[in-house]
Amino acid sequence: MEGLGRQLDPELDLWKTAKPYLEKWMHEQIGFKGFRASLQWEAAQWSQIIPSLPRLLHDNLTSDRNRVDDQLENLSNNSGV
Repeated sequence: MEGLGRQLDPELDLWKTAKPYLEKWMHEQIGFKGFRASLQWEAAQWSQIIPSLPRLLHDNLTSDRNRVDDQLENLSNNSGV
């Protein structure tokens, strides 16, 4: 791109020419617009996940407790206690 631009105009400074477009793109991607778009996308994801969190947490805690109880029982059986 820069080579073609230099052929058409040897004095062309591509970075100076592209700067306004790059700044606009950066503001849309990283600035407030980008943050808002990301937040909207994340909110849609969380709205589906949050209702299942209590069940997932309970399942995880109870399965961990059962594993610990099983391991303790295995230890006591193997140690002859």
